[in-house]
Amino acid sequence: MFEFVKNAFRVYLGVILWVNLIFCAVAGAIVGVLVGNMLVWGGGEVEGYGFAGFVIGVLIGLLQNVVFGGLGATVISIDKKMQNFARGASPSKNSYIVNKTVNLRSEPDSNSSIVTVLSPGVNLIILEKGGLVKIGDITAPWVKVKSEDGETGWCFSGALEKAPG
Repeated sequence: MFEFVKNAFRVYLGVILWVNLIFCAVAGAIVGVLVGNMLVWGGGEVEGYGFAGFVIGVLIGLLQNVVFGGLGATVISIDKKMQNFARGASPSKNSYIVNKTVNLRSEPDSNSSIVTVLSPGVNLIILEKGGLVKIGDITAPWVKVKSEDGETGWCFSGALEKAPG
């Protein structure tokens, strides 16, 4: 249920940002025409004010979308961190951070299929340890891990460091 609500919020956020942009553009054009009409009553020219209002409306809409889109992205990011915390992904004795790019594999073997590539800074929880292996000049065990995105697989622990905390 929680995933449904989160995905609905993402769709809503995407739709509302477009609606906001269109609303601002139309409102800007209307205000531009009204300002132009007031200038006509004062003896001025009316041409171009509708388009200028439209452009200003689009710029205001884009600025609002950056602010509200950023806030929405922050909410989604915070939500993800809270979910990880609730799942037990908070720093613990089994929490590690990727310190150099490493492949997440389906099995504890460098010839097994790659699930994904983990970038430096990704938080992991070690679920179990496998056998020792020497890769390059580092000897360390394979470890089964779960990433902050929920992906599970095996990686070489020589590319990991203990998470602070």
